[in-house]
Amino acid sequence: MRKVFIVTASGPEPYEHYQDTIKHKRNLSEIQDFISDKEVGAINKLYHGTSFAVWGALPGPGNTNTWTRMEEGDYVAFYQQSKFTLIGEVAYKLHNENLAKYFWGTNSQGKTWENIYLIINEREINVPLEKFNQFLNYK
Repeated sequence: MRKVFIVTASGPEPYEHYQDTIKHKRNLSEIQDFISDKEVGAINKLYHGTSFAVWGALPGPGNTNTWTRMEEGDYVAFYQQSKFTLIGEVAYKLHNENLAKYFWGTNSQGKTWENIYLIINEREINVPLEKFNQFLNYK
């Protein structure tokens, strides 16, 4: 059974990251120096040279546990400013501190969003939180 993970992308820093790697998709030639040949092959097989959306999470007990539980085919729903703005599927995961620094730099504590996942079949949506909760039978 597929799981749905909620990604909060509100606030200045997450909003900037969303623009950098979700709205402005990335490509394999841009990242191949940061990843292994095996990862290059797997990503190329998924995207066939097309660009992709990518997101990452800071290391920490909650984020790392969530990232570990994610599986290919699970859904991620991006939440920004009281509504869901994008939904997609997890296509590929990798843990890569150097790639994360390339995409997003580091935060004020020197950490980076190294728990990375690539997204496929993403669709922009405009769903208020109340509607989303009704759909999932949340109170």
